[in-house]
Amino acid sequence: MGEASNLGVSILRHYGIESKVIPSATPKSKEYSDRFLTTEVCFPLRGVVGDVMAELEEMAKEKGKKWINENIVLFLPTTAGPCRFGKYGEVIKIFLRQEGMEGIYLISLLQMLAILISLYQNNSRHLLQK
Repeated sequence: MGEASNLGVSILRHYGIESKVIPSATPKSKEYSDRFLTTEVCFPLRGVVGDVMAELEEMAKEKGKKWINENIVLFLPTTAGPCRFGKYGEVIKIFLRQEGMEGIYLISLLQMLAILISLYQNNSRHLLQK
């Protein structure tokens, strides 16, 4: 889902948080985008919905929806303005509820930055206390 995603994963792993970049534009992604979006919408929305839902459904088959609801957080950039990109999270939340995965949190870039700053500050305090 972009090179910045790899940077985010690396930072989270540094702090001991298991994370991964969702595979993009896979055959399963196309299958899931067709399943969830039956009308013609902007192509990037189809891609993001397909990528996210395909990955989560595959994980749910392996680990169960209870585990998914208790352990998964999705990082999804957002924006304001006329582009539908600002609505992607809202659309994905509808499909998550529909599939019984309403426990998954979606966080934005600003929320992610706040989390990383908090992790950094807590780690720095720990280092200073030694």
